[in-house]
Amino acid sequence: AYTSDLLVTLQPEPVIIASSTQTAFCQGSLITLQGIADNQGGVQWTTPGAGVLSNGTTLNAGYTPDATDIANGGVLFTLNSTGSSPCTETSST
Repeated sequence: AYTSDLLVTLQPEPVIIASSTQTAFCQGSLITLQGIADNQGGVQWTTPGAGVLSNGTTLNAGYTPDATDIANGGVLFTLNSTGSSPCTETSST
């Protein structure tokens, strides 16, 4: 009799959490964004805001809001994570 074995490696899905200790901000002040990510291949912060996003490909990024952000009354941030192959992308806001 012949036999054949196959080893399948299971890769957990990425898990991410987006947060900040700041819930109020002033124009020109730095907002510190903090992310937690497990089982990920990379991260990227995104925002529709008009300010300046710095270190957007790290878990601990910064954002400096501008007058448009103040006029809009707030800014939404999303932390995206690519999965380690073959898992897919996930996000947290």
